[in-house]
Amino acid sequence: LLQLMREGRAALVTSISCFKFMALYSAIQFITVLRLYRINTNMSDFQYLWIDLFIIFPLAVYMARTGPYHKLSVARPHGRLISFPVLASVLGQTAIAAAYQFFAAWWTLQMKAFHCQPACPPAGGVCDPTQAFQSSSDSLSFAAHDDGDSMMVRMMGAFNAFNTVNGSSGFGVTEGMPACCASQPLGCPTRPIVSDTDDNIMSVEATSAFLFSQFQYLAVVIAFNTSKPFRRNLVTNYYFFYSFLLLAIASSFLLLAPDNTLVVINSYISTLEVQRFPVAAFKTRLFALAIVNSAVTYAFECIVEVLARQEERASLSLSSATAAVIAVLCGLLGLTLGPVALLPFLRDT
Repeated sequence: LLQLMREGRAALVTSISCFKFMALYSAIQFITVLRLYRINTNMSDFQYLWIDLFIIFPLAVYMARTGPYHKLSVARPHGRLISFPVLASVLGQTAIAAAYQFFAAWWTLQMKAFHCQPACPPAGGVCDPTQAFQSSSDSLSFAAHDDGDSMMVRMMGAFNAFNTVNGSSGFGVTEGMPACCASQPLGCPTRPIVSDTDDNIMSVEATSAFLFSQFQYLAVVIAFNTSKPFRRNLVTNYYFFYSFLLLAIASSFLLLAPDNTLVVINSYISTLEVQRFPVAAFKTRLFALAIVNSAVTYAFECIVEVLARQEERASLSLSSATAAVIAVLCGLLGLTLGPVALLPFLRDT
């Protein structure tokens, strides 16, 4: 009988955790797409496939394999989806994901080398977004020299083949878009946003959104997989634990990989369409932001659990618990995002 009660409580907690994870998966992807649709771009087909099939699917399946805790707790698990702990968790985590997503979008635009370049392409032409940025097997390197307002970009390798089309300077489809065009924000006069969303995918903005959102899925799945007093530690769930480690390593590699490695990956998986950042150091800053986002996600979930226990014991009213959750949410976001937004040495790259 005790074993049956432990199994039943673990199954109930697991069901609610799976519901919250799938709800946050939908919310995070909705926020990512909303962020990109604002500038008429999107993630590529393989990026959607990577998130849905390789991140969400194994984690959603394996997270349910965690066994029950070896002791029967006197506390009762939450048994309703429409309840304070579930709603506070889902809505609060959605707010955290949205805040960090839009902050990452804003931070991406703060890169000093990521700005409109009137002199690109040469001879005052317009970058053609339909010519996807491609790199041949030849090496591509460019050196940027900032002389105040302008930046001279020297291109070698695959982009040395220069064509003239209709009296304006441009590159053929086989050579791809010039490096200075690919490193400009969408919407610049020399890199306009075209009507076809697929032609805007190969951009820094879309790459930043895709790479950052990976870590948000990993963060919420850890935050929702609480262990005692109802389930064992997630380390005992070997399928889930090693899948998570593998995905965390792969996601970190995609973000922190050198530019030459990205060229090789894009050559093998042409539909991945991951763009290089104009400033290599921004990768580490975006990775650090993802780590902070993960810590805030986990801390908020722990605080909600504590407040839910107090609300259940009637030591805290529902209105007081709701106000406490809002205060904690605002405090965590303000303490973590405020310094980066206000201090120039943290903001600029």
